[in-house]
Amino acid sequence: PAVRRGNVVIGLVLLVLMGGRCFAPPYSSHVGTTRKSPGRARVSLRATQKDAIQEAAAELTKASYPFMQQVDWGNDLYWTVPGADPIRWARAIGKIIDHGAAMDMELVKAGCMAHHDGIKELSATNAVGACSAEKLTDIYATIGRMIASVPESKTMDVYNAVTALVDKRVPAYLMSSVNEADAKAAYSALIKFTEVVKANPITPSTAPSTVSSDKSKAIEAAADKLASTSYDFIQGIDWSDELYGKTLPGRTAGQTLKAVDSMIMMGAKMDGAALKEAAKAHVTAIENMDAKGVLTQEDYKATLAGIGKTVASVDSESVMNVYDEMAKLVGTTGLPGCVFQRQQGNAFGAYRGLMEFKDTVRDCQPKKVISDAAAELAKASYPFMKQVDWNSDLYWTVPGADPIKWARAIAKIIDMGAAMDMELVKAGCMAHHDGIKELSSTNAVGACSAEKLTDIYATIGRMIASVPESKTMDVYNAVTALVDKRVPAYLMSSVNEADAKAAYSALIKFTEVVKANPITPSTAPSTVSSDKSKAIEAAADKLASASYDFIQGIDWSDELYGKTLPGRTAGQTLKAVDSMIVMGAKMDGAALKEAAKAHVTAIENMDAKGVLTQEDYKATLAGIGKTVASVDRESVMNVYDEMAKLVGTTGLPGCVFQRQQGNAFEAYRGLMEFKDTVRDCQPKKVISDAAAELAKASYPFMKQVDWNSDLYWTVPGADPIKWARAIAKIIDMGAAMDMELVKAGCMAHHTAIQDVEYKSDLVCSEARLAETYATIGRMIASVPESKTLDVYAAVSELVDDKVPKYLMSTGSIREQDAKAAYEALMKFTTVVKANPITACNLPTSISSEGASSISVAADKLASASYPFIKGIDWTDMLYGKTVPGKSVKEALKAVDSMIVMGAKMEGAALKEAGVAHVKAIESMDAKGVLTQEDYKATLAGIGKMVASVDRDSVMKVFDDTSKLVADTGMPQYLFSKQNPSDAMNAYNSFMDFKDIVREEQPGSSRDPDGSTVFLFVGALVAFLATFAVAH
Repeated sequence: PAVRRGNVVIGLVLLVLMGGRCFAPPYSSHVGTTRKSPGRARVSLRATQKDAIQEAAAELTKASYPFMQQVDWGNDLYWTVPGADPIRWARAIGKIIDHGAAMDMELVKAGCMAHHDGIKELSATNAVGACSAEKLTDIYATIGRMIASVPESKTMDVYNAVTALVDKRVPAYLMSSVNEADAKAAYSALIKFTEVVKANPITPSTAPSTVSSDKSKAIEAAADKLASTSYDFIQGIDWSDELYGKTLPGRTAGQTLKAVDSMIMMGAKMDGAALKEAAKAHVTAIENMDAKGVLTQEDYKATLAGIGKTVASVDSESVMNVYDEMAKLVGTTGLPGCVFQRQQGNAFGAYRGLMEFKDTVRDCQPKKVISDAAAELAKASYPFMKQVDWNSDLYWTVPGADPIKWARAIAKIIDMGAAMDMELVKAGCMAHHDGIKELSSTNAVGACSAEKLTDIYATIGRMIASVPESKTMDVYNAVTALVDKRVPAYLMSSVNEADAKAAYSALIKFTEVVKANPITPSTAPSTVSSDKSKAIEAAADKLASASYDFIQGIDWSDELYGKTLPGRTAGQTLKAVDSMIVMGAKMDGAALKEAAKAHVTAIENMDAKGVLTQEDYKATLAGIGKTVASVDRESVMNVYDEMAKLVGTTGLPGCVFQRQQGNAFEAYRGLMEFKDTVRDCQPKKVISDAAAELAKASYPFMKQVDWNSDLYWTVPGADPIKWARAIAKIIDMGAAMDMELVKAGCMAHHTAIQDVEYKSDLVCSEARLAETYATIGRMIASVPESKTLDVYAAVSELVDDKVPKYLMSTGSIREQDAKAAYEALMKFTTVVKANPITACNLPTSISSEGASSISVAADKLASASYPFIKGIDWTDMLYGKTVPGKSVKEALKAVDSMIVMGAKMEGAALKEAGVAHVKAIESMDAKGVLTQEDYKATLAGIGKMVASVDRDSVMKVFDDTSKLVADTGMPQYLFSKQNPSDAMNAYNSFMDFKDIVREEQPGSSRDPDGSTVFLFVGALVAFLATFAVAH
């Protein structure tokens, strides 16, 4: 019984101490368990295997959870190596590392993330104990799959090595601290789990290293140098010291766990091949070490090289997070000093060598380089781009004369596009639109500015980085095969050869950067409802039947489809293309993917004449219908109008009509019915129509209002705290809105502000006003009515009852016009209420690493600046007044730059910041001071918002805000009321925070100089302006 109980506890201890691996010692009831033939073939991971291990993990959790909850995980017992021989434990750890090196690296990374999620759950409650049963199941399942991917012999090697080192008295001692029945139940479930894992082996996959051969060589050379300079130091350390088997003095299990978690997260990002190499180097080194634990110099060098390559495969932020957490953990314990005093070797030489090695590894790490590489490409290629005659038909004509082959190549392009991250595609569309718009302002076709070209290159790079390389190569190969070999030489003859070659060299470098920085594409569900999808599919079926005869009658091999439009310039064509790009940027990503895949399949199955099968034709129609149904009618009609201008008088429609043999009239009738169905599924135009009516009815009133008066720029009432709480309601409403509609609202306001730049009365045109109303209506339609009423109630309560009458009596306002505007507003609100819009939520594009860096920086800034924040008198009437000595137009210009920046911000980041601000305002004290925790959360939210936009937009806010307030005395006034020391601490910490946020931003041509803290204020006001735009 004692042996049996000992086996129970050893198994459980090993389960939880050694990373949860299933080391199952023999238990009497299992001695006779039948073993399957060792020659049984290992098979790949299948859904059934995953389910089997997952189900067994759930059973293990259920059985072991009572036991897990009884264990005192905060006790040093579970953080101390049992036994007193570090050298023997090092050899056992060598077996564990060897076990890990044989595992499937993707499964190891999944295991890391499962552990991280469990630790994160505990961190949220500042506890150390058992995570939730759900998280524990995930941990068990990932451990099971990892073990299933290695030979059983390696698992048993670990079990035997560890068991030999655990004192025989340990099991009985540990068992005394828990319920024995619960421990045995856990053990029995563990045995069953090991049998399931054993019965479902997984063949580990292998992948080549992402660390290039050049980087590997550089790291190996640096490792050789470090090994030489530090080996004397390493030999001088007493590795047998019991110090290495103890916990850190004065540190809790929770603090230690936080540092361990940072290592787990970094490990999950490391290159699998590099991890394996480093692991094997450690195993060999441990096997060859001497009795005192000293490695041979050659083995030491190999371990350094392995570590260097693993670290070089992850971003610097993750590495620095580990460094920071470890510094917190050991920095004030005296441990570094103790180790330094005890060793005999040259510590300073070792340190200098380490610094050189660190620099080499850092230079090999992934950089935020796509934007930087795009800037380099733009710089190198711009002379070439300006020499190209973009008006020539050469650049608008398909090279070659076989439309069918080109259609098949285009299918590869579409297939590549369908695999891309749709948000990156949309960003690419808008970058191209901005470049085209820049050309349109000069009525030229040529190279846009170097700045716009950089943006275009960067967005293209990110799009390509989000797809597998094989799809990119499929496109390259398909297109290359169709371009005549004489074309490059001919085109080269029309430009400066040196400039062309410089552009090509830069392009190759750019492709290498893109290839080295892959992006995992995100996916979002379709916003086209299932009912609408069914209606469109039925209409597509009907149109396919009605028009297939017509489609079959068209000669798709006609060279007509490879030529430019007769009598049309490149500029005219580009304008029509731009309208399609803008419409595409508004389309639902899921619908775009579906339509793209339908086209790819259809082209692959088409016959030699380019005719699709009727079934494939139907699928492409349905796909097109859903994409069009996901955008507003105005955008669709803009494309229609531009295309009508482009082809209407060219004779092309008549030419196509005369050449085809099918029933064109039947096809046309079918198209009209299909169009009506799609139109009915589009976002309703009723809000736009109602907005136009409101603009028409209210325009006389709007023209009568004196918008230059301070009355309309001053907060009515004298209590900033109450107004802050009302603003929280506005922000809360904004945070619930569809972010794309919010951005559209921002841009409508921006356009209206531009419209009034040279108007003294500050009233935009009626058309601009209608567009502004429409976007506000759609934003409001995307939130629950209760949130709108919360805003109304909060603001109404603070506005004096006499204000409306007073305003009505001012200036030249006619009561009749004011009442007409009010009645139209009431009708508009009724229409908005009757046409709710389901808000779409998209995942964040800010990496977890970037978000983590910003959150850590926000924590530091909050700690350093909180005394300064508490010292501000937030009840000061200053915050309810206009900027002294500045006109409304000057203020409006600064607000406009904030609106534009807000429109570029990532929706998910805006929502997070919105929620943080709402919570902070709700919890603030009577003087308007936030809690430090809420203050930290708002800083993190602002940081992520700013990190999601380009630096130029941020600097535009900075510049305009500086112009607005710099010479007013306001900054000096605020500073004079503060403790100078607190202010300087806040400022210095803010500079550090700004640097972290800047590092996460998309690259741009300018860099903030950090001369004042107005950037922070500008970001906050931009945030408020973005969310308060409807109000």
